[in-house]
Amino acid sequence: MRFQRHELAAVGRAFLGMKTKLLIAAILITAASAFAQSTIQKGAFIMDATTPANTAVVQNAAPTAAQQALTVRPILTPVASGGLTTFHLVSAATTNATSVKASAGQLYGWYIYNSNAAARKVAFHNTAGTPTAGASVFMTITIPGSSAANVFTDFGIPFSTGIGITTTTGLADTDATAVALNDLTINLFYK
Repeated sequence: MRFQRHELAAVGRAFLGMKTKLLIAAILITAASAFAQSTIQKGAFIMDATTPANTAVVQNAAPTAAQQALTVRPILTPVASGGLTTFHLVSAATTNATSVKASAGQLYGWYIYNSNAAARKVAFHNTAGTPTAGASVFMTITIPGSSAANVFTDFGIPFSTGIGITTTTGLADTDATAVALNDLTINLFYK
């Protein structure tokens, strides 16, 4: 990624006259996460192995060999906490009325498989208690026969009270007909 003077007009005019290092952590972090390698050229922000962390030099000269050889590699560290919670259910021969989360939360995704040849429905309820099939439906996902539904979003669907589910064979919001044993495999990802 090349940072040329004309591309940094607003920032560059303010800092090109300065002969000191300037903090541009946000630009460097963005560049590091988006690109495995950076190209540095005359009149660009420069950083090499001798430059302190989170700093760069504005330089109006050709880069050194060390600066040209700079490779930016972001380091991702896995963590064991702070992620989404997973809910898993294989349907019983009922409406499977379940309180997934008994307080406000967000649904970020799902993987739902329907093993039956006919369509099946998973209804979501905005409730902290055990939901009732066919009542107070917040949203539904209808899964065609012998198919699956898979969605994931970074933003989440908000539930102001809690997250509950029921499973039915009919498509109407008021339907309360139970699914059969093992009709649905439901995986939800929420916070």
